[in-house]
Amino acid sequence: MKNINYLFLIICIVLLGSVKLFAQDDDEDFEDFSVVSSALQNGEPEGVAANFLYSHIADQNYIGMRLRPELSFGKFGIGLDIPVMINMADWKVDTKEYTDGIGVIRIFRYISWGVKKKDNVYVKVGELSDAFLGFGCLLNNYNNSISYEKRKLGIEFDMTFKKIYGLEMLYSDIDVHSFNLLALRPYYKPFGATSIPIIKTLEVGIGGVFDHDNTSIGADSVMYKTNNFVNDGVSGFSADAGLYLLRLKWLQFKVYTQYGHLNKITNTNLDTYINSGLFAIAYPTVDLSHVQNYKGGNGISIGTEFKFKLLGNRIRLNWKAERIWYSDYYLPQFFDFGYELNKDAKVLSLIQAKAKGGTYADLTFSVLDKIILNGSLLIPDKVGIEAPAMLKIGMDLSNIYDKLILYGTYYKGNLTSLQDAFKIDNNSMMNVRAAWKIYEIDLIKLLFIGGVDYKWSFATSKDGMFDAASYISPYFSISLPLGVNKESVPEEE
Repeated sequence: MKNINYLFLIICIVLLGSVKLFAQDDDEDFEDFSVVSSALQNGEPEGVAANFLYSHIADQNYIGMRLRPELSFGKFGIGLDIPVMINMADWKVDTKEYTDGIGVIRIFRYISWGVKKKDNVYVKVGELSDAFLGFGCLLNNYNNSISYEKRKLGIEFDMTFKKIYGLEMLYSDIDVHSFNLLALRPYYKPFGATSIPIIKTLEVGIGGVFDHDNTSIGADSVMYKTNNFVNDGVSGFSADAGLYLLRLKWLQFKVYTQYGHLNKITNTNLDTYINSGLFAIAYPTVDLSHVQNYKGGNGISIGTEFKFKLLGNRIRLNWKAERIWYSDYYLPQFFDFGYELNKDAKVLSLIQAKAKGGTYADLTFSVLDKIILNGSLLIPDKVGIEAPAMLKIGMDLSNIYDKLILYGTYYKGNLTSLQDAFKIDNNSMMNVRAAWKIYEIDLIKLLFIGGVDYKWSFATSKDGMFDAASYISPYFSISLPLGVNKESVPEEE
């Protein structure tokens, strides 16, 4: 099994090295705007960094180091995370990050080529964050790794051929024991090879998402399943279309529409639970007849995306807004970051869902590339158990001062009451780093950095339980920059 994993990794590397042969870049200066700046990705300049740290994860204490090289060569990038951590309870080297699933291959945080929807060839292998399929009606804001110590190796790509045909693909977890989440979307740009304004940007696509997750999570001999209702299959399909009404260097305006359908989940465990007294106890206010008549559901949306920049890159704004209408037994953006947090809980929300309208909005704002703020909110007209909301917030202030590193992201899913938006629990994920560049040797640009990381994610405790927990890690880092991370831009034909 391990040999298959290694073989797959080699194939991915070869693919990354050869995609240039198939690329045919757009002839327009397509500007990209993303909240994920270089600081938000790793907080430190590109190069080789060794972090010496103390970590408190759940109820355990560790000391050691993490070697984190991060390099790019044009559109090609690679990032590693090689931990050597000692558990202070028994003073043994902790090996949890090297066991289960993909094992030692977890040292690859990512291998990538290009930028999605900016380059005509984009490939990424490793941790996947804020992933989307098409315009996002089924899969959006998706993260494949909810645990820092149990990171997954997924693959995502988006390729356009001859400016007309394209294919998006995402596979969440390369684990030979299970058929995990797979998303595919072929798309077609019928006028992409022409020079007709506006019309040439028209894109139509058909997508599908499939998940037969049968893996378990945990440590040692204690393993837990959070996919009892998923292992027989969860699936959906979508159809979408969109085009740019304006596509200037300083202003872009896109409109789109999409349809999504979630198929009925046929699962013996789910049927048994719905008809048991346990379900009625867990959800005392639920409409049991509605749940027991569960079937497939669908939804439609109309959306706009607005990108604007003023005075060069001094002020940049990216605004996306959708109005959504959906039937019983459908949840917009069902496959989001909260799906991986607890797939069973997501399914139980789905079978309670009732027909509603809702709104999705995403705003990213940058001032002088020094203050970057991002927020996303998926909110039904009436939030509740049968219509949960989703919240994402990000900020990056690292460029305010050249010695400062300060950034963070926060996710909240399955939100049944807006009053609980900032209540950290099993439906939350958080990542915050605050650090200071203490000293720099100018001749070789060697950096000495001190700071602290805080994470709220899933971790394994002493008794083997796998649950949401805090991760606090003061650290001291020595970083040697080896180059400048070049922004990926389309090439002229």
